[in-house]
Amino acid sequence: MATFPQQGVQVQPPVTPAIALAVIAVVLGIGGLLVQLAAVVLPLASFEDPEPAASMVLGGLLLAGGLISLGLSLALLILSILVVVRGRGLLRRGGIVLIVAWALGVTVNVTGGGDPAAMSDGMAGLMQVVTILGIVMGLLRAVLLLVGAGILAYGLSALRRGRAGLPTR
Repeated sequence: MATFPQQGVQVQPPVTPAIALAVIAVVLGIGGLLVQLAAVVLPLASFEDPEPAASMVLGGLLLAGGLISLGLSLALLILSILVVVRGRGLLRRGGIVLIVAWALGVTVNVTGGGDPAAMSDGMAGLMQVVTILGIVMGLLRAVLLLVGAGILAYGLSALRRGRAGLPTR
């Protein structure tokens, strides 16, 4: 426990929220990497008139995945704020990195669509650049999520070593 002499108050570090936050960040980070991999691979696949049942199943899976991602993102924001407010040192830094990753996912969402064959050459090129930018931003967010989780894990291990009386690195 950290004691602040000017206030005489002991503050418990947010260990449980930090562990939950690290797990959520890893899940969202790996999921983000998989989504970006799918964004690169799927345009290469040829989809000729899919079956209506397959389209409904795919749509349902996409809706469920989006709702799960939305819920996890909201939990990530709430836990990140809690860890930043109550944590110190590496826990606070990890929480800040995760808030930045969350904000990047909310504010920067670049997508492009349409049939490139029906567009002019300039517009098709612009759509390709926009698509690549969206993939790069998605990868950046996924990497930030994994980096934030790593910082939290390192901070939690340092906290555990400190409580056990072991030297910190």
